[in-house]
Amino acid sequence: MPIWAWMSLWLLIGCSSPTGSGRPTAVTTGAIVGTVATGGTDAIVEAQRADLTSRMARVDQAGRYTIEGLIPGSYRLVATARGYSRSSLGDPVAVLAGQTTTVQGLVLTWTGVGVPTGTLTGTVIGVATGQPIEGVYLQVACNPREIICLGRTAYTDENGRYTIPSIPPGFVFDLYVAKPGYPDRFVRGQVIGGNQTQTLDVRIGSP
Repeated sequence: MPIWAWMSLWLLIGCSSPTGSGRPTAVTTGAIVGTVATGGTDAIVEAQRADLTSRMARVDQAGRYTIEGLIPGSYRLVATARGYSRSSLGDPVAVLAGQTTTVQGLVLTWTGVGVPTGTLTGTVIGVATGQPIEGVYLQVACNPREIICLGRTAYTDENGRYTIPSIPPGFVFDLYVAKPGYPDRFVRGQVIGGNQTQTLDVRIGSP
Protein backbone atom coordinates (compact mmCIF):
# COMPACT_ATOMS: atom_id res chain seq x y z
CA MET A 1 0.00 0.00 0.00
CA PRO A 2 1.39 3.44 -0.88
CA ILE A 3 2.58 5.67 1.96
CA TRP A 4 -0.11 8.26 1.24
CA ALA A 5 -2.79 5.56 1.69
CA TRP A 6 -1.38 4.58 5.10
CA MET A 7 -1.37 8.27 6.09
CA SER A 8 -5.04 8.69 5.08
CA LEU A 9 -6.07 5.60 7.05
CA TRP A 10 -4.23 6.81 10.17
CA LEU A 11 -5.92 10.23 10.01
CA LEU A 12 -9.34 8.62 9.54
CA ILE A 13 -8.90 6.43 12.64
CA GLY A 14 -7.60 9.33 14.72
CA CYS A 15 -10.52 11.60 13.82
CA SER A 16 -13.14 8.95 14.61
CA SER A 17 -12.80 9.64 18.38
CA PRO A 18 -14.96 12.57 19.65
CA THR A 19 -12.01 14.03 21.51
CA GLY A 20 -9.24 12.85 19.21
CA SER A 21 -7.83 10.80 22.12
CA GLY A 22 -10.65 8.36 22.90
CA ARG A 23 -11.28 9.90 26.34
CA PRO A 24 -14.78 11.13 27.39
CA THR A 25 -15.53 14.85 27.23
CA ALA A 26 -15.30 16.61 30.63
CA VAL A 27 -18.49 18.00 32.19
CA THR A 28 -18.46 21.78 31.80
CA THR A 29 -21.73 22.80 33.48
CA GLY A 30 -23.34 22.55 36.92
CA ALA A 31 -26.82 22.68 38.42
CA ILE A 32 -28.82 24.29 41.23
CA VAL A 33 -31.60 22.49 43.12
CA GLY A 34 -33.71 23.78 45.97
CA THR A 35 -37.15 24.55 47.35
CA VAL A 36 -39.38 27.59 47.57
CA ALA A 37 -41.39 28.02 50.79
CA THR A 38 -44.65 28.19 48.85
CA GLY A 39 -45.34 25.27 46.54
CA GLY A 40 -48.14 24.88 44.02
CA THR A 41 -48.11 28.55 43.03
CA ASP A 42 -46.94 28.30 39.41
CA ALA A 43 -43.73 30.01 40.53
CA ILE A 44 -40.55 30.36 38.47
CA VAL A 45 -36.98 30.48 39.79
CA GLU A 46 -34.36 32.24 37.67
CA ALA A 47 -30.58 31.93 38.01
CA GLN A 48 -28.98 35.19 36.81
CA ARG A 49 -25.30 35.75 35.96
CA ALA A 50 -23.49 39.08 36.12
CA ASP A 51 -23.35 39.15 32.31
CA LEU A 52 -27.19 39.16 32.34
CA THR A 53 -27.52 35.64 30.93
CA SER A 54 -29.89 33.42 32.86
CA ARG A 55 -31.70 30.08 33.01
CA MET A 56 -35.11 29.40 34.54
CA ALA A 57 -37.07 26.48 36.00
CA ARG A 58 -40.67 26.05 37.14
CA VAL A 59 -41.41 25.12 40.75
CA ASP A 60 -43.40 21.89 41.19
CA GLN A 61 -46.36 21.30 43.53
CA ALA A 62 -43.99 20.39 46.38
CA GLY A 63 -42.02 23.62 45.96
CA ARG A 64 -38.97 21.94 44.39
CA TYR A 65 -37.00 23.17 41.36
CA THR A 66 -33.93 22.16 39.36
CA ILE A 67 -31.91 24.47 37.08
CA GLU A 68 -29.43 22.59 34.89
CA GLY A 69 -26.85 23.49 32.26
CA LEU A 70 -25.31 26.38 34.22
CA ILE A 71 -21.88 27.69 33.27
CA PRO A 72 -19.63 27.69 36.38
CA GLY A 73 -19.71 30.99 38.24
CA SER A 74 -21.81 33.07 40.64
CA TYR A 75 -25.57 33.33 40.22
CA ARG A 76 -28.32 35.42 41.77
CA LEU A 77 -31.51 33.43 42.43
CA VAL A 78 -34.88 35.15 42.00
CA ALA A 79 -38.32 33.61 42.51
CA THR A 80 -41.49 35.14 41.04
CA ALA A 81 -45.19 34.22 40.94
CA ARG A 82 -48.45 36.06 40.29
CA GLY A 83 -49.95 37.31 43.54
CA TYR A 84 -46.65 37.13 45.45
CA SER A 85 -43.80 39.53 46.14
CA ARG A 86 -40.58 38.98 44.21
CA SER A 87 -38.04 37.06 46.31
CA SER A 88 -34.26 36.75 45.98
CA LEU A 89 -31.36 35.42 48.03
CA GLY A 90 -29.06 37.98 49.59
CA ASP A 91 -25.86 36.11 48.74
CA PRO A 92 -24.86 34.80 45.28
CA VAL A 93 -24.83 31.05 44.66
CA ALA A 94 -21.61 29.45 43.43
CA VAL A 95 -21.94 26.84 40.68
CA LEU A 96 -19.08 24.43 39.95
CA ALA A 97 -18.58 22.25 36.87
CA GLY A 98 -19.99 18.76 37.29
CA GLN A 99 -21.57 19.55 40.67
CA THR A 100 -25.08 20.26 41.94
CA THR A 101 -25.53 23.09 44.46
CA THR A 102 -28.44 22.81 46.92
CA VAL A 103 -30.08 26.09 47.94
CA GLN A 104 -32.64 26.87 50.67
CA GLY A 105 -34.23 30.10 51.79
CA LEU A 106 -36.32 31.34 48.86
CA VAL A 107 -39.65 32.56 50.28
CA LEU A 108 -42.62 33.92 48.34
CA THR A 109 -44.82 36.23 50.42
CA TRP A 110 -48.47 36.57 49.47
CA THR A 111 -49.64 40.02 48.33
CA GLY A 112 -52.78 39.17 46.36
CA VAL A 113 -51.93 41.74 43.69
CA GLY A 114 -53.27 40.87 40.25
CA VAL A 115 -55.04 37.61 41.19
CA PRO A 116 -58.51 36.65 42.53
CA THR A 117 -58.52 36.62 46.34
CA GLY A 118 -60.84 35.71 49.18
CA THR A 119 -62.41 37.90 51.85
CA LEU A 120 -63.09 37.01 55.47
CA THR A 121 -65.75 38.85 57.46
CA GLY A 122 -67.66 38.36 60.70
CA THR A 123 -68.51 39.58 64.19
CA VAL A 124 -66.70 39.13 67.50
CA ILE A 125 -69.09 38.60 70.43
CA GLY A 126 -68.50 38.34 74.18
CA VAL A 127 -69.37 34.97 75.68
CA ALA A 128 -70.83 36.35 78.90
CA THR A 129 -72.73 39.34 77.49
CA GLY A 130 -73.65 38.15 74.02
CA GLN A 131 -72.77 41.64 72.81
CA PRO A 132 -70.34 42.65 70.03
CA ILE A 133 -66.88 43.80 71.14
CA GLU A 134 -65.07 46.76 69.63
CA GLY A 135 -61.30 46.98 69.11
CA VAL A 136 -60.54 43.28 68.81
CA TYR A 137 -57.39 42.51 66.81
CA LEU A 138 -57.61 39.74 64.20
CA GLN A 139 -54.89 38.28 62.01
CA VAL A 140 -55.00 35.57 59.36
CA ALA A 141 -52.17 33.14 60.15
CA CYS A 142 -51.21 30.72 57.38
CA ASN A 143 -49.12 27.58 57.70
CA PRO A 144 -45.61 28.84 56.77
CA ARG A 145 -44.79 25.46 55.22
CA GLU A 146 -47.57 26.08 52.70
CA ILE A 147 -47.75 29.85 52.23
CA ILE A 148 -46.47 33.06 53.80
CA CYS A 149 -49.33 35.57 54.13
CA LEU A 150 -48.15 38.49 56.24
CA GLY A 151 -50.20 41.63 56.85
CA ARG A 152 -53.73 40.17 56.66
CA THR A 153 -55.10 41.94 59.76
CA ALA A 154 -58.08 43.98 60.99
CA TYR A 155 -59.75 45.48 64.09
CA THR A 156 -63.44 45.18 64.90
CA ASP A 157 -65.55 48.34 64.67
CA GLU A 158 -68.12 49.64 67.18
CA ASN A 159 -70.51 46.90 66.05
CA GLY A 160 -67.91 44.16 66.55
CA ARG A 161 -67.62 43.67 62.79
CA TYR A 162 -64.40 43.01 60.90
CA THR A 163 -63.37 42.46 57.29
CA ILE A 164 -60.04 41.05 56.09
CA PRO A 165 -59.51 41.18 52.30
CA SER A 166 -56.85 39.67 50.02
CA ILE A 167 -56.75 36.23 51.64
CA PRO A 168 -54.95 33.58 49.55
CA PRO A 169 -57.55 31.24 48.03
CA GLY A 170 -57.20 27.49 48.37
CA PHE A 171 -55.34 27.38 51.69
CA VAL A 172 -56.46 26.43 55.21
CA PHE A 173 -55.68 29.18 57.73
CA ASP A 174 -56.04 30.08 61.41
CA LEU A 175 -57.63 33.32 62.58
CA TYR A 176 -55.78 34.79 65.57
CA VAL A 177 -58.09 36.83 67.83
CA ALA A 178 -56.76 39.04 70.66
CA LYS A 179 -57.88 41.86 72.96
CA PRO A 180 -56.38 42.97 76.28
CA GLY A 181 -58.30 41.43 79.17
CA TYR A 182 -59.52 38.48 77.07
CA PRO A 183 -57.84 35.13 76.40
CA ASP A 184 -56.29 34.86 72.94
CA ARG A 185 -57.96 32.51 70.49
CA PHE A 186 -57.04 30.65 67.32
CA VAL A 187 -60.00 29.75 65.13
CA ARG A 188 -59.54 27.41 62.16
CA GLY A 189 -60.85 28.91 58.94
CA GLN A 190 -62.09 27.01 55.92
CA VAL A 191 -60.61 27.22 52.43
CA ILE A 192 -61.82 30.31 50.58
CA GLY A 193 -62.08 30.48 46.80
CA GLY A 194 -61.01 33.39 44.64
CA ASN A 195 -63.53 36.26 44.58
CA GLN A 196 -65.48 34.65 47.42
CA THR A 197 -66.42 35.93 50.88
CA GLN A 198 -66.57 33.73 53.97
CA THR A 199 -68.33 34.67 57.21
CA LEU A 200 -66.60 33.60 60.42
CA ASP A 201 -68.11 34.80 63.71
CA VAL A 202 -66.00 34.45 66.85
CA ARG A 203 -66.94 34.32 70.54
CA ILE A 204 -64.35 35.28 73.14
CA GLY A 205 -64.48 34.88 76.91
CA SER A 206 -65.18 37.78 79.30
CA PRO A 207 -62.48 39.05 81.70
